[in-house]
Amino acid sequence: MREYNANINIKEQDSSSINDNDNTSAIIESISSPSAASEPKVVLKAEDIAFKVRKKVSDQNTETKQKNISFIHAQKQEFAISKAGLDSTPITKAEDIAFNTRINRPSKPLCTNNAIKKTSFFNGFEFHYNIKHNIKPKTAPILFLGGAFQNMISWKKYKDSFSKLASIILVDLPGTGEACILPHNYTLEFLASSLEDFLLNAIRIRKINILAVSYGTSVAYLFAKKNPNNIGSLALAGTMKKIPEEHKDIMHHSIKILKKKKINEFADVMVNALISKEKYVHKKKFATRVLRASILKMSDKEKIMYIENTMRLIQHKPIYFSAPSSIKTIVFTGEHDPFTKPKYCKEISKEFNNGVFTTIKNADHLFPLEQ
Repeated sequence: MREYNANINIKEQDSSSINDNDNTSAIIESISSPSAASEPKVVLKAEDIAFKVRKKVSDQNTETKQKNISFIHAQKQEFAISKAGLDSTPITKAEDIAFNTRINRPSKPLCTNNAIKKTSFFNGFEFHYNIKHNIKPKTAPILFLGGAFQNMISWKKYKDSFSKLASIILVDLPGTGEACILPHNYTLEFLASSLEDFLLNAIRIRKINILAVSYGTSVAYLFAKKNPNNIGSLALAGTMKKIPEEHKDIMHHSIKILKKKKINEFADVMVNALISKEKYVHKKKFATRVLRASILKMSDKEKIMYIENTMRLIQHKPIYFSAPSSIKTIVFTGEHDPFTKPKYCKEISKEFNNGVFTTIKNADHLFPLEQ
């Protein structure tokens, strides 16, 4: 990476803010250009127009939020997911009980000092982020985008390491982590647009380095495709252009059993799909326990998020650059990854003139836990 002196200008957003130029222009036009049948034209002061714009946008956000709340209630009723009705098959192995006791302890606060979790909105959907500043960065800010069963806290180890090089940006986009549920009819392009609005408008980043994993790679890929000049470098871990048919069957099955509240069977399906059966995978037992523990303690909201996000991936069309990109890119995964197989990642790397492909030894899809 070339040396870059990052200058992050944070602009606070609240629930009345929205970054949609087209909508805002239309609102201003509707306020300042009354029809011929209306009262005689009144010249509005700038502050009056600004107030009416904010009020109308706020009303739009409120309406969107109400729709989201209705959607969540409808989903909970459809899936019949409730604390009383969850599959509560006991864990019999003493070591698993001990491990789950440790894993379920409250986490330490992620945001300390100058890395404070903040809330923002995109088209009425709430999401969260935090920034850990480096006052003497050696490169552009680094953004981390996680995969399924991950949130901002998942990146703590990497945040602490990479913060010595640059400012670190963590984000739970709509539909992930602690953000709001995002219905699956909102596409990956919508998520890429939310990332674009956040980076380029909300915190005004000129150049960004992105490290994305699994589910987050599609969003990073689409953002980079649209905004190549804003990318310093791109790292895509565990990715593919499209979901193979055999994987779609597994994903549909996982949704089906989760709706039936068979949480232990769901955990088994996920372990078999993401963790290799190769005996040479490093820390395989540990990765299996962490994955199972995170699944068994999923909240109602997280279950609905998984279903909506999985449906979003299944329905999405293959992603292709119209021409090879010059973005400096590395694409990788564990050498034994059974889900986003190395051959799928290698195919993605060919989309970049400066693309490099590699694998991580003795690891699979859960390489962050295994290495």
